[in-house]
Amino acid sequence: MSNPGTPASALVPSHVITPGQIEAWKVDPDGAPPWVRHQIEAGLVAQTPLDRVSVAATLRVRAEEALARAEEGVASKVRAARSSGSTWQEIATVFGVTTQAAQQRYGKTAT
Repeated sequence: MSNPGTPASALVPSHVITPGQIEAWKVDPDGAPPWVRHQIEAGLVAQTPLDRVSVAATLRVRAEEALARAEEGVASKVRAARSSGSTWQEIATVFGVTTQAAQQRYGKTAT
C-alpha cells in the first residue's frame, strides 16, 4: 500500500539505479530514497522482464480498482446533489458536458 503522506515528487526516480542497489535496499530499506522504499513496500520492484510484466499487471489492477472507487464516489455525490435540488444543467456544468451527457451517465443512479 502507498503512504498517503508521501508526495508524488518523492516517488519519481531522479536517476537510474542498479539491480545491486535494489537488492541492498531490500535488505536495508531505510537507506533507500523514498520512491524506492515506496516501491519495495508496495511489492513493485522488478528486475527481469517478466517481473516488469507482473508489476505492470499489478499496477493496472490497482488503477482499475481506484477508478471504480472514484466513479462510485462521483455517482454518490451526484445522487446527493440531485437529492438536494441541484439541476442536471448545474451538474453538467461541473463536468463540462451537456445536460444530456450528465443525465445519460449518472441519471440511472441519481434520480
